[in-house]
Amino acid sequence: MMVLENYAGVLAICATITGLAMAFSYFPEAYQMWKTKNVKGISPIFTVVLFFAATAWTLYGLSISNYPIIIPNAIALVGIILVNVLYFRYCEKPKK
Repeated sequence: MMVLENYAGVLAICATITGLAMAFSYFPEAYQMWKTKNVKGISPIFTVVLFFAATAWTLYGLSISNYPIIIPNAIALVGIILVNVLYFRYCEKPKK
């Protein structure tokens, strides 16, 4: 049993690090969008779906008081909101 407990602890640490890396991955994209004012290649549907997924995971983490779920998803939520705001700010408006 001791081996399984150690394995679960190592797995929890790896999952937390991976979650944080994924959470912070939105910020370089947002920076590039802000710097270049170019949002080509960004799918607004994809980012909106990610917003709802990160919101659901954050709420789930809050409901069970699980910080390894809450923290990465809350950080991702901020990054996703930033990407969405920048997308809708810099996307080309249809010509009338």
